[in-house]
Amino acid sequence: MDRFIVSGETAVVVGEMHADITAGGARKALANRSVAVRAHDRGRWLLLAYQPTVLSEEDVR
Repeated sequence: MDRFIVSGETAVVVGEMHADITAGGARKALANRSVAVRAHDRGRWLLLAYQPTVLSEEDVR
């Protein structure tokens, strides 16, 4: 997570995720930038929205 922005009972979380996985027998490198919106309700943080964006090879360098 790169940034947390909290306003009242709402939080926006921004970050990047990088991983090497094997899917269907093939290795793959993942690189995503994402934003998530969460709301605090009765002691729990609920996920309201999540948007990943695939990073280009140029963005990863």
